[in-house]
Amino acid sequence: MKTVSMAMILTGAFALTLAAENDALRGPVSGLIIDAESGSIRPILGSAGAAYAGAAAVRGASYAAASSDGERALVANQGTLYLVQRLGANAPVWTALREDASDLGLSAFAVRGGAAVIHDTGHNRLEIWRNLRHEPESGGVIDLGLVEGRLVTLALDADGSTVFAALQETEDSAAVYRLAPGEAPNLMVTLERAGAMELRDGALFIADRGRHEVLRLSQWDAALQVATVASGAHGVEDPVGIAVSDDGATLYVASGETQQVLAIDIQDQALKAALDLSFRPSRLERSGNVLLLAAGVPGVQPAQVLDPARFEVYFVPVSVLPDPVESGASSL
Repeated sequence: MKTVSMAMILTGAFALTLAAENDALRGPVSGLIIDAESGSIRPILGSAGAAYAGAAAVRGASYAAASSDGERALVANQGTLYLVQRLGANAPVWTALREDASDLGLSAFAVRGGAAVIHDTGHNRLEIWRNLRHEPESGGVIDLGLVEGRLVTLALDADGSTVFAALQETEDSAAVYRLAPGEAPNLMVTLERAGAMELRDGALFIADRGRHEVLRLSQWDAALQVATVASGAHGVEDPVGIAVSDDGATLYVASGETQQVLAIDIQDQALKAALDLSFRPSRLERSGNVLLLAAGVPGVQPAQVLDPARFEVYFVPVSVLPDPVESGASSL
């Protein structure tokens, strides 16, 4: 791994662009949309009934993954990995982390965005980055050759010291591990089909899409506690995404087969509300103040987001991005 020490690289050969349109990253910004096809990160501007995807803050990236607070992202292009900060501001800050970043897979930010973990698929290892708000530094690597299966989802604790990883071993067998640099893998629980994962307030929530349930894991440093928070009894059928409310009291579950979002009381394990959808959700990912249910297709399908405060879904039109030259975009 070769680390790039300069804070920013400015070169005409670098294909990432910052859009110069007047609405680029200007408020109110409720969340971010990542379009893998164009390698772009676009802000969700406006509110329900008048929301739209604004000009791209990043485009032309070969890899892009944003933190749940919508403030920073890991971006790769032409083999270099960057940390982009202040995505909610009008002038994002770019920091080059390292070169040799052409083979990247899943990634996850800590809940407050101060650390991140990314899968280096070329070397089959996890790479941790810490102190992202100040001077980013390597937090070590974890060899995934020590565990079996296909990596499905990741979570990272606040200080970037422990990674939680779900791997699908066979068609109907998966496992969740607790991993740390220099330590042996710790098997926590087995699943049928691993799904989305979220770490919140000392508890790990993990969806089992095969058993149609969501588990809550806690006290893993002592005697591991495992509880079923959501299941078929609540109406869960293929939980394609999960998210915990800001106050930690409610679990939101995107039920793919029933085309619903369910709100479940975590303590009482009781269904609080169910919201019917007119589409099949593909995820339930936190981005800023909203939860993304479907990213949409530029010029074809709008993105769909859930406002958890109001427990309502609204669509966000996603226009086709203009040509960077025609739009006056500048290149890094």
